[in-house]
Amino acid sequence: MKRTILIPILLSTFFLVGCESELDRCIEANTTDGFFDYDQWSKKHEDYLVKRKIAGENSPLLERGSIWDSIDKMYERSLSDTEAHFFACRNGTIEGKALDVYRRKDYEGRSVFSIKEAREKIILFEMEQIIRDCTGTVLVPTKASAKKFCNAQGIY
Repeated sequence: MKRTILIPILLSTFFLVGCESELDRCIEANTTDGFFDYDQWSKKHEDYLVKRKIAGENSPLLERGSIWDSIDKMYERSLSDTEAHFFACRNGTIEGKALDVYRRKDYEGRSVFSIKEAREKIILFEMEQIIRDCTGTVLVPTKASAKKFCNAQGIY
């Protein structure tokens, strides 16, 4: 008698535990793109900047815009979703901070004369913090989109 009661309890417990972690397994399986390697992204970005510089130096002035556009498109296509999110976060943070610095004083208390100069100061003084902040936000959209995908497959 004790065995007949124990078997359904054990089976239902295994079933509940298995269903509970199925969503987690599905999210993990669909976030392989979520791993962000800053060094790998940095190498891609440096290659992109070199290509832009070479194209700018070696092409006539009228053709530079179209050549740069094609290089930009190739670079954007080469980025994973995670790398693209990091790139957007990094650029948005730098531009926002540069505008703030441009409106106020720079880090040494001098007036900043251009947005370009302000951007250079941000990169010089705050880049490590920006990288940490943006790397931390990279995985959030990836996990959210993976959860939506899993839910669409009927896994809750």
